[in-house]
Amino acid sequence: MPSVRCLHQSVEPVTGATLCADILSLFLQNADLYAIPVVDLARVPRALIERYSYIEYFSRPYSIELFGGKPVSQIGEVATVLNKKPVIVDAETSIDDAFVCRAFFYDGCLEVRESKAKNRVV
Repeated sequence: MPSVRCLHQSVEPVTGATLCADILSLFLQNADLYAIPVVDLARVPRALIERYSYIEYFSRPYSIELFGGKPVSQIGEVATVLNKKPVIVDAETSIDDAFVCRAFFYDGCLEVRESKAKNRVV
């Protein structure tokens, strides 16, 4: 059975200190970029920024002017553009199992994480 590894897209994460305007530029420069992980200084995933909700938020009047120069960690307190509880699965998890976890736990994105354990959902 195919695993989520075959669907995985490697993306350079951002930190909470990354400016909102810089993240918007990343999405606008890469049409294939679906989501960007937000990591802490130890590179532990803390949130996921989903393309469509982020671009939609910044298409509102004055959003760029108000929040573009602020770190993404600050906008997470006032807007729902950060998924602070993304589903994290092992790279070897089957696509079917990952889909069930995603639908059951959260209607959001999946983050794939390498580990030695097989079919482990974190």
